[in-house]
Amino acid sequence: MKTSNSLLVIVLLAAIGSVIFMMSWVYPMSIYTYLLALDVLGILWIAVYELRKKYRKKK
Repeated sequence: MKTSNSLLVIVLLAAIGSVIFMMSWVYPMSIYTYLLALDVLGILWIAVYELRKKYRKKK
């Protein structure tokens, strides 16, 4: 995945996450709470992937 594509995916996940976050405030401890956790995990997964790719290139 190109870095620009990864950034686009992170921005999209953050936008979706903000909507899910608002819904999880309206309906606490519902499916939205789990969706928010999955969304945050997705953002972290892509960020770690990009950082590892960046440090592998330096060696």
